[in-house]
Amino acid sequence: MGRSWWSPAPSAYSRTLKISNNYLLNSSHIVFLLPIGSSFDALNVALESATNWAACEGSLKRLGVDCIDLYCQHRIDINVPIEVTIGELKKLVEEGKIKHIGLSEASATTIRRAHAVHPIIAVQLEELGIGVVAYGPLGRGFLSFGPKVVETLSKDDFRQNLPRFQPENVEQNKRIFEQVSEIAAQKGCTPAQLALAWVHQGEDVCPIAGTTKIENFNQNIRSLSVKLAPEEMAELESLVSAHGDRYGGVLTTWMESETPPLSP
Repeated sequence: MGRSWWSPAPSAYSRTLKISNNYLLNSSHIVFLLPIGSSFDALNVALESATNWAACEGSLKRLGVDCIDLYCQHRIDINVPIEVTIGELKKLVEEGKIKHIGLSEASATTIRRAHAVHPIIAVQLEELGIGVVAYGPLGRGFLSFGPKVVETLSKDDFRQNLPRFQPENVEQNKRIFEQVSEIAAQKGCTPAQLALAWVHQGEDVCPIAGTTKIENFNQNIRSLSVKLAPEEMAELESLVSAHGDRYGGVLTTWMESETPPLSP
């Protein structure tokens, strides 16, 4: 798997479990896999040196490592110039606490400004040679279980508020799931495995699929053996897009990631 990460994007992880000589299974609410010697943790805010340092120290302690390979800011603070935020993360690189910096939900302009301060290795911008860490590749569980996943959501599950899980969109998205399921059956795999395989076909793209169950985790890993021919890729890409916005105002996205300019 090289340096592929299967992960969620919370800001803190509570436990780490060694499952073989080559991999660590690290989890809190969602499970992810990372190669030993490589580590991934997430950072939601990194603006003040003291807060930034403390957050990183907490991540190092939870992961049980001396250095984090990839440290990601998962939302952009639009009140602070991105140069300041990346400057703080750069200090952690210089101190040897992290190796690389990643961004999530950042616009092209924000990424370019950040990259000018320190190289960004995980986000979406081909012109700078930055890899893509694709989160939510299973449609928040919809591509794993179909519309029945809606019936299993607890009252405090944030998906209750997402547009794609609302009644007016579920029926439309059900049809997409059925089409994906038909193609998966022809391939001899599950819809979730097919979805992950489709994402993983792209160059420098790493899907991160979260789960709370070892059984589902193992099923996700098997997606690496699913190979798609060009015509199969074309068939999947011909399907209509999901109905409903991703967040509908519940969380910010790259469209709201512009930050003020850095003062002289």
